[in-house]
Amino acid sequence: MNHAHALKAYQSVSNESEKLETDPYKIIAILMNNALLALDNAKTAMTAHHIEEKGRNISLAISLIDGLNASLDTQQGEMAENLAKLYDYMMRRLVEANLHNQESILEEIRGLLFEIKESWDAINPHA
Repeated sequence: MNHAHALKAYQSVSNESEKLETDPYKIIAILMNNALLALDNAKTAMTAHHIEEKGRNISLAISLIDGLNASLDTQQGEMAENLAKLYDYMMRRLVEANLHNQESILEEIRGLLFEIKESWDAINPHA
């Protein structure tokens, strides 16, 4: 994914967010989907030895996970606290994956995020 493509993906999320106005469920779902996509693109770039593209996609994934973390309602207790710790762990591991070119870390984080997304999808208030 080149810089223009990353910018387009970000703008797409931004445009979708504007259309959704204040539907937090859909915004969180978009953040998760785009973080998963960024992780997939980072792995592809890592495999192809496209260092800049890998770095951009990992940075995008970190930013999106940070957005998920920032969206947590910390007044909700233990579940929000645990998610905050997990998101922090994911971001730290992604930095490590970037530094050491470790696909296994990308796969680990993708798996964790996918599990969270499945749970989020299961509580879809729009279904």
